[in-house]
Amino acid sequence: MPKELGKDIFMEAMGAHWGLPDCSEESFRNLARAELEEYLGAEVITIEEFDDEGVVYGLPEWIELDIMTRDGILIAFGLNSYVNKGRMYDFWRIVQFYEKKHKKQIDKMIAISPLVNVKANAVAESVGVTICKYPEDVEAVLNRRLPLI
Repeated sequence: MPKELGKDIFMEAMGAHWGLPDCSEESFRNLARAELEEYLGAEVITIEEFDDEGVVYGLPEWIELDIMTRDGILIAFGLNSYVNKGRMYDFWRIVQFYEKKHKKQIDKMIAISPLVNVKANAVAESVGVTICKYPEDVEAVLNRRLPLI
């Protein structure tokens, strides 16, 4: 990975998390999507849907999920500047919502965040999410072709 890209995404994450000017969660996510597409050579599609039954958050709300199909594998990405237990559970419920609504099985769940609360790791392991600090780390996960833990 070019050092500049990893540095950019880390700085964007820090800025989004701490509320620095010109930094936002949305700009972090856009940068992460662009890097995923560059490194993996496939398009990341953002699905935005209304959860009218409140499956994900307990009340009706819009949800967003980034997905990619690569080598026949359907991958869901959770892109956040900071991940804690709550965000990990949110990502897992969003994936469940998507699977039920579209009658499609997500093969791999990958959370990408340079800033990870230590408690999020245990949740990720329990729900089958792999955490990567940077988009370029995803290639190694996909090449292993092992079940996510």
